[in-house]
Amino acid sequence: VPLMGKGGSIILNSSWLDLRGVAGRGILSASKAAVRSFARTFAAELAPKGIRVNAVSPGSIITPLHRGGRSEADFNAYVEATSKIIPAGRMGQPEDIAGAALFLASDLSSYVLGAEIIVDGGRAEL
Repeated sequence: VPLMGKGGSIILNSSWLDLRGVAGRGILSASKAAVRSFARTFAAELAPKGIRVNAVSPGSIITPLHRGGRSEADFNAYVEATSKIIPAGRMGQPEDIAGAALFLASDLSSYVLGAEIIVDGGRAEL
């Protein structure tokens, strides 16, 4: 923050898991809820300096991490099953998250402070 001077944007990475209880995800959910709270608090502290703080909360995004040690068939089955529980009907792509981050980094979001953009195909809210 000291190097930012006056103005700018800080974008924190959270998760849709801060919005819903999911069995087996307690620690991750709690840590992401803390990130969300930090975004609001930090936004209030830095607003007088013209620095905006917001969070992007991805849902299920297809990345190499999801592939893990799965075979191609197992990975395809995972994507198909996960896509069925997402209202948008698909898992997200890294570009979906990049679009939200680019918006928050741009002047188009100059009036957005302490917000969370949930990029999860509607999974957490619908």
